[in-house]
Amino acid sequence: MLENTDTEEDEAETSRKASEAAEHITSMIITIPHELGLDAQDFRCPMCRKSIGAVFSKFGVCGIDGLYYCADCMRPGGEMPIPSRVLRSWDWKPRPVSDRGRAFIEANQSFCVIALLLQSAMEQEDTPVIRIDQHNPTLYDHVPMLRTMKMLREQLQIASMYLFNCRESIADDFRRRVWPREHLYNDIHAYSISDLLLLHNGQLEKQVRGFLKHAVDHVMHCSLCRQKGFICEICEANEDLLLLHNGQLEKQVRGFLKHAVDHVMHCSLCRQKGFICEICEANEVIYPFETERTYRC
Repeated sequence: MLENTDTEEDEAETSRKASEAAEHITSMIITIPHELGLDAQDFRCPMCRKSIGAVFSKFGVCGIDGLYYCADCMRPGGEMPIPSRVLRSWDWKPRPVSDRGRAFIEANQSFCVIALLLQSAMEQEDTPVIRIDQHNPTLYDHVPMLRTMKMLREQLQIASMYLFNCRESIADDFRRRVWPREHLYNDIHAYSISDLLLLHNGQLEKQVRGFLKHAVDHVMHCSLCRQKGFICEICEANEDLLLLHNGQLEKQVRGFLKHAVDHVMHCSLCRQKGFICEICEANEVIYPFETERTYRC
């Protein structure tokens, strides 16, 4: 009985520490740091405890935590975009960071995924993750690529439902393709630091479009998934009308027409079945399907 109690207490303590760690990471990522002054850290480098200041040695400000570091812990050329500034104002300007700040970012590149796993393990709905809709929803209004990504992830979220309700092998294959970034369709507003970096350089959109194309192609060619489509209850449009609306039907018909015309123009038998204009008696052979320049009386 005592062993069970101790185990429960250990699990509760572990859960509490994990939650606190997640909250600290989230705060570091989403909050723009403010400088408190050298006196707030006793004129010492927070890493090596070396004395810094105008009297002692040179120092620099880390863009991650806003603390002052000595020259040894703030190496030249260590600039990088600051996640909090990206989240708040989509500011990707590289700024100096300390060795500790860089290590923090590198260790939490996939923090969103870690946080989601913690949420599943601890069964807590308030486990913090990097969420655009909570931390700065106005980014959707001012950043076109972020708005486009939201639309693509909404489509992927809906398309994935078809795959998960199809055969188990199809669902497993889709999970393997997306793993370990299930949040791309599970939570369309959740991002990790690496997601934002990939979004900024265009790689994330390519990846999501690839996942979406795979899902849509399956739905369009799967006899089970196609039966779960819908007909518009207002216009009752069928598939041909839908294709006509989005321009696909015209492309298909033009393709069929081109194939037929190319055959007629290059077939010795078909060319003999053309006509000569009875008015001008032009030597050029005309055909009834050339409706743009021939007319039937």
